[in-house]
Amino acid sequence: MSDSTRNHDHDNHLREALLSSSNQFDRAILTLSSGLLALSLAFIKDIVPLKEAQWMNLLFVSWCLLGFAILSTVISFLASQKAIRLCLEEAASDGGVWSKITTGLNIISAALFVFGVSSTVVFVIKNLSKEGS
Repeated sequence: MSDSTRNHDHDNHLREALLSSSNQFDRAILTLSSGLLALSLAFIKDIVPLKEAQWMNLLFVSWCLLGFAILSTVISFLASQKAIRLCLEEAASDGGVWSKITTGLNIISAALFVFGVSSTVVFVIKNLSKEGS
C-alpha cells in the first residue's frame, strides 16, 4: 500500500470519526435537553412546592434555555445538511458558511444546555435549602 493510499484511508477514517462524534454530540444535547425539560415540567412541583417557591423566574429561564438548546440543535441539523449538499455539489467545497453555522449552533446548543441545567439545579437547591431552614 502506498503512502498516499494510506494517508487517504487515514483521512477518510478521521472524517468518519468526526461525523460520528458530531452526530453523537447532537443526539446527546437533544436527548438530554428534551429529557430535562420534560422531567422538570412534569415533576418539579413534586420536588419544590411551586406556590412557595423562590426564584421562579430562574425556573422559567431554565426552561427557555433548554427549549432554545433543542431549537438550536434542530436548526444545526438543517445547516449541516445544507453544508453536506454544498460539498456534494462542489467537490472542492468544505461546506462554506453552512459548516461554520453548524459549528456555531453546536457551541450555542452546548452552552444553552449547560446554563439550562445549571439554572434548574440552582432553583432546586435554593428551594430545598429553604425547606430545611
